[in-house]
Amino acid sequence: MVGRLVAGRPTRVPFVLAFALIAVTGTFAALNAFPEGASPTSSVTHDRGTLTAASESLQWENLDISSAASPPPRIDASMVWDSTNGYGLLFGGQYLNESTFRTAYYNDTWTYVGGHWTNVSSGRAPPARSGASMSDDPTDHDVVLFGGINSHGTYLNDTWVWSGGTWTNVTPSGAAASPPAGFWSSMAYDAATGSVLLFGGINHTSQYGNDTWSFRAGAWTQLFPSSLPPGRHAQEMVYDAASSQMVMFGGVGPVVDLNDTWTYGSGSWDPIAPGNHPGARVGPGLAYDGDVGQVVLYGGQPAPDDYYSTWLFSDGAWTQFNLSSNPPNPTNPWGQIIYDPTDHYVFLFYELDGNGPTMETWALTISSGGSPVRASLAADPNTISLGASTTLMTSASGGTGTYNYAYSTLPPGCTSENESSLPCIPTSAGTYVIGVNVTDTASGHAAAVTTLTVTSAKNPPPLRASLVADPASIVLGASTTLEVTATGGSGAFTYAFSTLPPGCAKANESSLPCTPTKAGTYVIGVNVTGSASGQAANTTTLTVTPASPNSGSNNSGSSSPISTGEWVVVLVVILVAILAGVVYWRRRRRPPAATTAPAPPS
Repeated sequence: MVGRLVAGRPTRVPFVLAFALIAVTGTFAALNAFPEGASPTSSVTHDRGTLTAASESLQWENLDISSAASPPPRIDASMVWDSTNGYGLLFGGQYLNESTFRTAYYNDTWTYVGGHWTNVSSGRAPPARSGASMSDDPTDHDVVLFGGINSHGTYLNDTWVWSGGTWTNVTPSGAAASPPAGFWSSMAYDAATGSVLLFGGINHTSQYGNDTWSFRAGAWTQLFPSSLPPGRHAQEMVYDAASSQMVMFGGVGPVVDLNDTWTYGSGSWDPIAPGNHPGARVGPGLAYDGDVGQVVLYGGQPAPDDYYSTWLFSDGAWTQFNLSSNPPNPTNPWGQIIYDPTDHYVFLFYELDGNGPTMETWALTISSGGSPVRASLAADPNTISLGASTTLMTSASGGTGTYNYAYSTLPPGCTSENESSLPCIPTSAGTYVIGVNVTDTASGHAAAVTTLTVTSAKNPPPLRASLVADPASIVLGASTTLEVTATGGSGAFTYAFSTLPPGCAKANESSLPCTPTKAGTYVIGVNVTGSASGQAANTTTLTVTPASPNSGSNNSGSSSPISTGEWVVVLVVILVAILAGVVYWRRRRRPPAATTAPAPPS
C-alpha cells in the first residue's frame, strides 16, 4: 500500500543495507510480475441452456478431415485439451493390421486446433504405448501422461509432462512414489483441488483397481477416501465444472461391464442414485461440454440398447438424446473425445470400423436456436501477495433475463456472493482454480474457471517512510504541514509523531498541520507501522524564528515607529545642543581681557 508521496530529508543508511533492500525489493517484484509458467489468461465456458430429450439443439457433424491430414488409424490413444497452449493433444495408441495381424504401437504426438491436425513429434518422447492415462494440468501449466502398456505386454508406471512442445520424464524415484504400473486407468484434472486425479485400472496387483491418487507439482500422493467405487478398468472420468466435482462412468468390473456413475468431491467418492442412465459399456467417450454446460457421453462397447445415443449428465441425472445424425459405429472412442473451448464444440476422433484403416473427426455442435448463456471469469490481478486483494470479474452474455452467480473453490478468506464482481482477500497462500456458475431466468447456465496465485507474505517489500515539513522554516505564529510518505510493507498504515513543537498535537494522519507557539529548532520524528507487517521511521527539521520587533502594532510590548518629522526635530535639538556646547566651551577657554591701571594722581 502506498501513502502520500512527499520527498523528505533522507536518513543515512549504510551502503550494504541499502543494496540489500534494493535487491530484495527487485526480486520480490519480479517474482510477482512473472510467476513461473504463469500467463494472464482465464478459462471460458459456455452454455446453450437446459436441453430436453426431444430437443434437436445438438447435432453431430463430420468435419471431413482427410486421412492424409489426420493421425494414422489407431485405438486406445490418449487425448486431452492442453489449456496452457490452446490445442488438443493426442499421443500414442495401437493399430492392428487385419491383413498381417501385426499390432503397431505409437509414440507420436499430434495437436488439433481450428479443424487441423499437426504432427509435432520430435526428439525425446515417451516410449510407444497404448492405454495410457493423460490429463491437462493448468495448475502446473503442462499435460501429464502416466502408465500404459507397451508392445511386449509390459505394464508401465512412468510419468511424463508435455510443456513448451517438449516431453520430459518426471517419474519420481522409488516404486512407492508412483501408482502401480498399469493401464486403462481414468485420469483427469480436478479443478476443485488444483491437482490431477487418477483412479483404478489394470495393474499387477489387480485387474480391477480402485485406488485413488493425486498428482501435483511433480509428486504422486495416494488418497484414502472414506468410500470407494468397486474396482474396474476402461472407465472414463471428467471434471464437471457446473458441480465442481469429478464424474466417472462405466468400465469393466470383475463380473460384468458397468453402468454406474460416481462423483468425487471434498475427498469422497459418492454414487449417483440409479435412474435413467446409459447402458453398460467399456471405453466410452466422456467430456465436459462447456457450451452445453454438461457432461457428454458417446459410444463405447457393447452398449447394445443405446448404441447411437448421445447422453448428457447434469445435476445428478442423465438425459438421452437420439439425434438425427451420429458418428457411425461408435464402439471405440477409448477416451479420444474432448471439448474444444476455442471452437466451442466437443470433438471425437476415432477409428471408423473399430479396427480399420479410416479415422474420422466429428464435432458435437449447436444447431438453430436462441443465443446460449456464455460466461468468462478472470481474477484482477491474478497474482497477489498474501494479505492483498483481488477482484473476481465474471462476464456473462446471451440467455434470457437476469443472471445469478455462484462461485466455488474460493481461497480461504473469500466468500461467494451473487455478484458479477467479487472482492477477495485470501488468508492462505497457494494456487487456486476458482469456478463460477452463471444461471439465467430460463434455467440456462454456464460455467467458467480461472486461476489465482497467492504468494507468501514472508518477504514483502520493505516498509519505507519519509517526512518533510512544508515549509521547513516559519516565523513564530505561522503554520506548516508535516507530510509523510509510506511505501512497501503490507496492510493499512498508522502514523505516530514525536518531538513536536509546543502548540502542535499528534494525530494518526499522513498530513499533519502544525502551528508552533514557541520559537526554536525542532527535529520532529514519525513512526509508520503496516497492519500486516513492517515498521519504518524518519525525521525532519523545522525552524521557528522569533517575530521581528517591527512585525506589527499588535505584537505585545512593541512601540509605535517614529515618524520622519519627529526624527528631524530630534536632530535639530541635537545639533542646537552641540552648537551651544561648542560656544560654551570656547568661551571658557578664552583668556581674560587686559585692564588699564589707573593713572597716578598728579
